[in-house]
Amino acid sequence: MLFAGLTGVYPSEFFASFGIGSRVRAVGTANERPPAPHNPGERALGAFHILTGLWLMYLTFATTLNISLNCSLPAG
Repeated sequence: MLFAGLTGVYPSEFFASFGIGSRVRAVGTANERPPAPHNPGERALGAFHILTGLWLMYLTFATTLNISLNCSLPAG
């Protein structure tokens, strides 16, 4: 699962860096700030970073428990 998450980071990084699929939302009144562009690649990149980071922290915790206390957690 760790390598699947890391593999998901690279395609989403490609789409986020080139802005593929991004669009700018419609502008409202003249007093409003211009809207931020909507880039689904950045959202996917953030999701992959968070999920992969959480899984990596879990694996680190499980390995530390396994080495120090000979205790095993599921999928650790």
